[in-house]
Amino acid sequence: MRNFEFLIKYLIINTIGDVNQLLDYLISIKNDQVSDRVGDRAGDRVGEIIANNISNFSKKILVYCLMPKKREDIFKKIGITYHLKNFNNHIKPLLALNWLEMTIPDKPSSPKQRYRNTAKGKVLLKILNE
Repeated sequence: MRNFEFLIKYLIINTIGDVNQLLDYLISIKNDQVSDRVGDRAGDRVGEIIANNISNFSKKILVYCLMPKKREDIFKKIGITYHLKNFNNHIKPLLALNWLEMTIPDKPSSPKQRYRNTAKGKVLLKILNE
């Protein structure tokens, strides 16, 4: 536990990449008690980094996609038009960060395609909601 306390004391989060590393760590330890303690200490800083680096639309997408959703439904929910530009600006970055995933990854343009949160996306929401 001392190593964990040392890690948290000197945790440096400056970029989305750092947030992703923290999320990887939280997923790897699979211990709710430890994860909660990380959230308590790092949550404010993670929230600040997220606020500075992703849009409110992206956060809304993560909240909405706890269950698989169609692209069109996502855009309706967050109040933007169903255009490729909006996909590239709002969903694609979340896919690249591995916070969102496709339900049919080998058929990205399938009419049955849905998007849902990954484990990273769920941990991120937990930190942001604390």
